[in-house]
Amino acid sequence: MIALSAVSVDASLFYLWLVWRFIAGESHQVIAVENWLADNVTIYMALAALVPATLGKGTARICAVVAALFDVLLWSNFGIL
Repeated sequence: MIALSAVSVDASLFYLWLVWRFIAGESHQVIAVENWLADNVTIYMALAALVPATLGKGTARICAVVAALFDVLLWSNFGIL
């Protein structure tokens, strides 16, 4: 439960930032906020989601691990494609 809550909060931060980027445009300040969130907030939230998900019991932990890993990819600063 903790893992899914942390991933949900982290994803909502990303989508709030994305809406702000669409409204404000691609400025230096928007990119700086994204870098700060990725480096100082969301990586720890992903870790806080990944640890309970891997140590938990039940079938929901597999979904929580996958969601935490995709959450790390969501905030990563490197291109995948």
